[in-house]
Amino acid sequence: MEGWVEPQEPQEGKYCYLKNKGDEAVMRIPGAPYIYDDVDMKGKPRKMAAFKVIRYIKERVKPAVVDDSGTVLEEAVYVVHKHIQVFKASPLVYGLLWKLYKDEEWGDLSGYNVKVTRTEDKQSFYTVTPMKPGKIPDEDLKLWQTTEIDLAEACKPKEAHDEGHGEYDPFSDE
Repeated sequence: MEGWVEPQEPQEGKYCYLKNKGDEAVMRIPGAPYIYDDVDMKGKPRKMAAFKVIRYIKERVKPAVVDDSGTVLEEAVYVVHKHIQVFKASPLVYGLLWKLYKDEEWGDLSGYNVKVTRTEDKQSFYTVTPMKPGKIPDEDLKLWQTTEIDLAEACKPKEAHDEGHGEYDPFSDE
């Protein structure tokens, strides 16, 4: 129906979060992970991985025009925004990324985008889907290289988190 536009959540900022069922992020991971110690929501120690990523956010700026019979008269128009963000991967998500990294067909994560989706399924709370392989665009790589993010600093626990009153952990495996 003409006039409807998908709601957009603010997705800019330092961190790439998937807070709700169905949330997804398309990203390119040009560098190695930063592995650090953390605790889950129950206080159990676990290893986490953080990546400096290029996050691609597709925004619809003009809806498709469709006639009464359902024929598309004009395609929707989209723009893609690029943000350098910190993506904190739970052990589950890191394991899925590791499998892609070690796979002979896919390999180095800098050679393709991945889509991480929060499914909340019992079998796998998240899915990681590799996308069409291709060289990382030079302008994207330059943006990634020139944006300074200290992963060690970004992964330090907040004081409230240390006291057991931490913020919601969107990357919990539970």
